[in-house]
Amino acid sequence: MALALATLVLVFALVPGCQHVGTFAVDEVFDLSFRLTDVAGQPTNTFLFGEDVVFTYRLRNRTGRLLQFFLPDTGPFVTFAVYRDGELVGTSEDGLNFAPVLVDSTLPPGAELVRAFGWLLNPRHQPLPPGRYTAEARPRVNFRNAPTPGRQRLAFEVVCPEGETCDALPPVRITDLPPDSLQLDPFQLQVVRVSGDTLFVEVGHGGGCREHTYALFMSPAAFLESAPVQANLFLRHNAHDDPCDAWLQPTLAFDLRPVAALYQQSYGGLDEIILNVYDYFEEAPGRYVSVSYFPE
Repeated sequence: MALALATLVLVFALVPGCQHVGTFAVDEVFDLSFRLTDVAGQPTNTFLFGEDVVFTYRLRNRTGRLLQFFLPDTGPFVTFAVYRDGELVGTSEDGLNFAPVLVDSTLPPGAELVRAFGWLLNPRHQPLPPGRYTAEARPRVNFRNAPTPGRQRLAFEVVCPEGETCDALPPVRITDLPPDSLQLDPFQLQVVRVSGDTLFVEVGHGGGCREHTYALFMSPAAFLESAPVQANLFLRHNAHDDPCDAWLQPTLAFDLRPVAALYQQSYGGLDEIILNVYDYFEEAPGRYVSVSYFPE
C-alpha cells in the first residue's frame, strides 16, 4: 500500500499541467511573465503591418530551493503560437525538429529561464496580415519538485499604417503538419487559377447562415523535386457549425508569396512552380488540380 501511494505521488508530480505539488501553487514557486513587445523592446499589443512581433516568456525561481526539471527533447523550454479566429496560424518551431532525448536540468534559487522570439525570426513566417490575434506561450518544461506552469495567452492586433494600403490577402501557410490534420469541414474543389502572386480557388459547399473561414497550407514545407518543382496545397474549410444547406460557391484568394520566398531560399532564384491544390478528403489525399505559378 505504501509503495502504491509513493508511485501515485510521483506520477502526479510528473504530469504536465498540474498546478499544485504538495502545498505549493505556481505563483508561490515562480515569478512568471509573458509579454509582447516591438523590436525596440517596448511593450505593446498593437503592431503595424510588416512589423515584427516579439514574444518574451520569463520564469524565475522565487523559492530558496533547487528546482529539478526535464524537457522531452532538445527543444526550447517554451514555444509560442499565434491564432486568428480560433485557427492556428503557426508556431515558433514551424519547420524545426529536435532530438528526442530527455534533457535533465535544474533551476537554482533566484535563477530564471527566459526566451525571446520574434515571429519573423523563423524564415517560414510571413508578416501577419491586419487583424486580431491571440498569442500563446506553451511551457514545455516538466518540474519534478514543483508545479508546472500552464499556458498563457495574450490578445494583440495588427493594423495597417495610416494612409497606406495593406495587402490583406491571407497568405499560404507553410507547415509540416500532416495533411489529414489540416482537413475540417467538407467542400468540393471546382476551379483553380493563378494571377500574378495570387491563387484563386473556387469551391462549393453547403451553408448560408454563418460566415465560413478558410486557410490554405503548403505541406510538407519543402518542394517535391521534379522539373519544375511541385508544392502540395491543402485547403482548410471551417463552417463554424453552419446549420443551413444552401449551395454556396465562394471564390477564395490567397497570397502565394510565402511559397515564392521558400523557393528563393531553397534554390537561390525564382522559377516555375507546379501547385497541386487538393480537394477535401477524409482518409488520404486524392483528387487535386494542378496549376503553374511563375513568381514575380
